[in-house]
Amino acid sequence: MTDWPSFAEIGRLHLALAAMPEPRRSVYLLSARDGLGYGEIATRLRIDVGQVERYLAEALADLIAAIDGDGDRPLSPP
Repeated sequence: MTDWPSFAEIGRLHLALAAMPEPRRSVYLLSARDGLGYGEIATRLRIDVGQVERYLAEALADLIAAIDGDGDRPLSPP
């Protein structure tokens, strides 16, 4: 059974999402919120599918780091 995130974790997720650079944030939102596939996101943002994969992986790493609160990964690009 998975525990629900705490209010602090939810707050860190919101901050991490707000701090994400574009188009990383857009790729994440189009995938997670809107349910679009990689090809649809690539077409909409006029980028290639490889970039969609990279941005989504980076976004997920940012969000995981935000929940963990470990500070190992910056919330914005170096």
